[in-house]
Amino acid sequence: NQITLWDIHTGNVISSLPAPGRALGFSPGGSLLLTSTSDRAIMVDCRTGDIVDQTAIGGGSISSYAFSPDGEVVAIGGQSGDLIVWNRQAGEVTFIPTQQVHVKCCTWSSDARYLVWCAGADPLIIWDRHDSVQRGKLGDARTVVNGSVHTWTTFSGHKGGANACAWSPDGRFIASGSGHGFGLHDDDLSLRIWDATSLNELAILKGHQDRITSLSWSPDSQWLASTSGSVMSPGKDNSIRLWDVASLTPGAVLVGHTNEVVSCAWQSDARHLVSASKDGTLIVWDTENTGRSPEPVLDAYVSNN
Repeated sequence: NQITLWDIHTGNVISSLPAPGRALGFSPGGSLLLTSTSDRAIMVDCRTGDIVDQTAIGGGSISSYAFSPDGEVVAIGGQSGDLIVWNRQAGEVTFIPTQQVHVKCCTWSSDARYLVWCAGADPLIIWDRHDSVQRGKLGDARTVVNGSVHTWTTFSGHKGGANACAWSPDGRFIASGSGHGFGLHDDDLSLRIWDATSLNELAILKGHQDRITSLSWSPDSQWLASTSGSVMSPGKDNSIRLWDVASLTPGAVLVGHTNEVVSCAWQSDARHLVSASKDGTLIVWDTENTGRSPEPVLDAYVSNN
């Protein structure tokens, strides 16, 4: 297996590194790459390809991760319900209880004190890293008992939990997105914006026709990008949508992928956005003129092998 690094301006390959496992994402600054095997998280030096650190993650594969903005720690969630906070500098690994449910997403506050995560159909949890306590929840969902009948009921927030969450760089907002993607008539395909201080829900944004798979804030916190796709094939919506945060209104819809869009990330200039899809392509978008549908400035096609 190989990890390939690309120059998004030219589309040229910078280097290919031996892959000790599945590639997940870059650390802030881009010097390290987080990869994983079935039971370990591994840090790889992007310049040399050397393994610089690793830690056990419990059973099951990694389903979510989040570097703190300062790069000091990384949160890692697994499909088996394990959630750890790995502080490489201190050599510490903290396990967070999640009731052994699939951890679908996680994100850090701008000061790296608070971690937001969602497991299963539960509401998003806000965890205080310094005091090791739960600060609060985004939404309200719980089991209601009526005699011998136990019913999981959502009173506020996402129905069925969130697939994606992202804390704005300016620290003011938390975004979350949901949906199962099985074509159910009552599927919650919503994007929600929360006040990071009061934890109140500020807006419910709708537009995607399939589940929301990832979220990414622009570096200036003015735009939010959301991606969509379905576990069914073909899906109804393989798009990226841009949202104006100040007005909480939709911007451009980026259409170019032919299968589920699984992730996106902004470049530091807050102009270019990279999206990745199960159709085997990466697309770099120029989003400067967000009043019009931007055109991709680069396609990167991935061979089947």
